[in-house]
Amino acid sequence: MADNTPWHVKDVNQRNKVISLDPKEDLYMSMQDIPLIFPSEREEPLVDLKGPLPDESGVGHGTEFFGRIISTYPVNSVTEQREGDPICDAFGFQRYDDGCTIMCVADGCNWGDRPREAAQRARDCFMRYMKNRRHKFCSTQELGHYLLRSFAKVQEAIMAGKESPQEAGTTTLVGGVIVPVDMAQVHKYCKSQRKQKNISPVIHIGRRGRKDTTQKWLFMCASVGDCKAFRCNTKQKTLEDICMYFHNGSELKNNRSHNDPGGRLGAYIGGEPDLRNLRVYASEFSPGDHLVMTSDGVYDNLDARHLGVEPQDIKGLEEYGDDWYKLPGSKKTHQLAWNWLVNNFFKILDDGVETAEGKKAGDGAEKYSPEYISETLVAHALKTTETSRKFMREFPHKRLPKDYKTYQGKMDHTTCIVFKLPQDYVKTRVSVRERGIGEGVQTGGGSDKVISKTKSATSSNNMEGCLSKSQNKSESDLSNMALEYRIKDHWPSSDDGPSTAVILGLETMDPAEQSVEDKVAAGSCA
Repeated sequence: MADNTPWHVKDVNQRNKVISLDPKEDLYMSMQDIPLIFPSEREEPLVDLKGPLPDESGVGHGTEFFGRIISTYPVNSVTEQREGDPICDAFGFQRYDDGCTIMCVADGCNWGDRPREAAQRARDCFMRYMKNRRHKFCSTQELGHYLLRSFAKVQEAIMAGKESPQEAGTTTLVGGVIVPVDMAQVHKYCKSQRKQKNISPVIHIGRRGRKDTTQKWLFMCASVGDCKAFRCNTKQKTLEDICMYFHNGSELKNNRSHNDPGGRLGAYIGGEPDLRNLRVYASEFSPGDHLVMTSDGVYDNLDARHLGVEPQDIKGLEEYGDDWYKLPGSKKTHQLAWNWLVNNFFKILDDGVETAEGKKAGDGAEKYSPEYISETLVAHALKTTETSRKFMREFPHKRLPKDYKTYQGKMDHTTCIVFKLPQDYVKTRVSVRERGIGEGVQTGGGSDKVISKTKSATSSNNMEGCLSKSQNKSESDLSNMALEYRIKDHWPSSDDGPSTAVILGLETMDPAEQSVEDKVAAGSCA
């Protein structure tokens, strides 16, 4: 059988590094298990949007959401065709009447029809799968389980109908859900977890005797590759990189080049995905916060090194001179570079970006609205890479010099979607503690009004059963994942290798979950 391994991973030692995951590392079991509010049954979304559009314009919904995908590549002066076409990025957005929101961004790796197809299949399959499982998101650990299962389904969808791995493309993917927290139960179950060791807090629930009844929201996502999710507060001028991960005190991406996304789904080696940086993340959101999701075509053009800024130009990094590769991947050096990026981010939003037409990007939109933020960041990426495009147009047969002072930014397919969590969701929703009994929680104005005539003891039993089911399923996920990733000496070929569900640690499946839709999901996501 022919060896389909890419040339740069034929070496055995290098190959083992490409598809590997620390078996002792859990993806969401160490997170605080938070009870969530979810619908009693499947519902259709109020808003369902996708990108890119054929004319590369933006698409939005009121003042809550806006997204746009463009290409910053130049038109080849010889062929008169734009380099990099077709666009290989894709995004999806769904909002429901209870405030729950599902979003994703996929970035196809390299150029051509195969990565474009991979990204679009990833978007469609992720959005469909999470939509059909939304009524089962009873806790963070349960939601983490379904996020990973959705990635397994995405892998199957990308490979569906391909006679050989070479026919399938690869894509990075970040996808997640914003969902309301069940404030009536969160204090009880978080209190019981305080005594447990190695539990990472997800939301702030107040100190003893000072219960915070303000409605809280949780964003939880899975990510593989280099797409990003940020929590942005324009009033406090804060920006959180939700998908930042440190391992043993070092930033995970420190030992890879900027051409390496760190992981991808699809046919990377023998038809299997690259799961090096597959992770699950969670962050607390408050009304008024913005969730910003981007491909690397946006955030690389916010990064200091791509803008010609040297370490010696940043306070605290002067000792590293003009060489970014001398920086250790420690939290301290990352924080100093991150502080520069945050200041640059808000300076761009405050000042605005002038377009080629002489207008400000997002002209006509309210400042700091999702449309304004998305249009401004996309316009910034386009303007930053102008000198690079000019060089490529004038010298189509030459390689662009690696001189970020002269040729700033990085040309790419560029995606930015922004969702603002509204202040005024008022909707009766089924609380996890009374699922199937008839109790609901009516939210609005920052507090919960419990509508119930049922005994609290029954509520507690229901919640405990839900969390117990989540914990058992999660432990099974981890043991399966650990078993699979102990096989590091020889990676099996696509003929006798494990299924994608095994690779993602998800082969233990509730029989009730094996619906007809699951069996045909891959094919229907095309």
